Amino acid sequence: MARHLPESLEVARAVAGRRHLSGRLPLAACARVLELLADADGELDYELTFERDASGRALARLRLTGALPLICQRTLERFVYPLAIDQCLGLITDEEDEAALPANCEPVLVDDGMIDPLALIEDELILALPLIPLSPGAEDAPLAHAEPQPDLSLISDAPVNPFAVLADWRKDRGAGAK
Repeated sequence: MARHLPESLEVARAVAGRRHLSGRLPLAACARVLELLADADGELDYELTFERDASGRALARLRLTGALPLICQRTLERFVYPLAIDQCLGLITDEEDEAALPANCEPVLVDDGMIDPLALIEDELILALPLIPLSPGAEDAPLAHAEPQPDLSLISDAPVNPFAVLADWRKDRGAGAK
């Protein structure tokens, strides 16, 4: 059980040794995700296990649990988004190998035989974040950044002729031609 994530792992050795990493990761360590969060307060529990499936394909199982501080886009208030990820990652060296992966596995292209565990975690966090964060119950809340609505009582019910402005233009043009 690893307490700290290594900067990189050799995929072939990690898979052959059925390497298992687990621990707690501070949100502040996830630099690529920080700009999407309200703040860096909190930690994530992670487990990353490397293995081969029955067909001999290299796989990694990533489990993340925790909570992410987000800003609700309706109320503009901070809220905590619960997170639970259990993802199978197919470690491929060629894009053509993607078709052979099981349907429940996401492909991860490994170019040089090395993999960055933190980058895997950050990628999954980015994919798990909601496109438009809304806190629970925010559907009924008033918009925090809504513009005031115009007073519709001032609008007349009489039909408006969209060409009325042309009549004034025609008069002005006719007066200038003399």
